[in-house]
Amino acid sequence: MIFSVCQIRKFSETTECLLDEIIVFVNKIVKIVHECSKMWDGVPISNYGDRYILAWKLPTDANVIKL
Repeated sequence: MIFSVCQIRKFSETTECLLDEIIVFVNKIVKIVHECSKMWDGVPISNYGDRYILAWKLPTDANVIKL
C-alpha cells in the first residue's frame, strides 16, 4: 500500500478568517481530495481535522499491465 497525507496549511488562521463559512470551505477541499484520489484508483481512508489520509493498493504481478 502507498499512503499519502494531505494537509490544509494555516488551517487555524483560515478558520479565524472564514468563521461560519469554514464548513463550506472544508467540504469543498474534501470533495476535491476524494475525487482526485478516486480518479487515480486511490481510496480516502480518514481525516483528522486539517489532515486527510489516502491510500493506493500496489498492483500484483497478475494486475500489472504489460505494454
